Amino acid sequence: MRRRTVVILLALVLLSALVLAIAAQRRLPAGVTRGKIKSAGLNRTYLFYVPKTIDPATPTPLVISMHGFASWPSNQMSVSQWNNLADQHGFIVVYPSGTGFPKRWNTSGRTGEDAADDVAFLSDLIDTLSQQFTIDPARIYANGLSNGAGMANLLACELPDRGVVPF
Repeated sequence: MRRRTVVILLALVLLSALVLAIAAQRRLPAGVTRGKIKSAGLNRTYLFYVPKTIDPATPTPLVISMHGFASWPSNQMSVSQWNNLADQHGFIVVYPSGTGFPKRWNTSGRTGEDAADDVAFLSDLIDTLSQQFTIDPARIYANGLSNGAGMANLLACELPDRGVVPF
């Protein structure tokens, strides 16, 4: 009986920790907003961060930071620490989400039933943010981790007219 009670208490503690971890994932840091757009027939999501010091009338740089394979936007935000640099240097950061499970970027450039058009999504995302903010079209930068870095390179090749620079 005593052993069963300990097992039940341990299970309750672990379940509580899991619930708290899930709840923490849903909470976003101050200044971070969730966004959603429809692109190439799919509902796509992203997180973005706008420092309080941004002047809406001044053209502002945009950094697109993409997660790696099997990761997600909030993890990329946490790992990359771009929000801190955005505060220091005055730019907007967006953390788009790949598709599928596990989440990934289509770096092949091929599209179809099983391959999302991520280039179109990121182009649409730039358009959406440019409608909301005064994005400087000459200062749009893309970076990523692993599979996200491959997507940043593909963007530079596919969107040279958008001024996207990988780094």
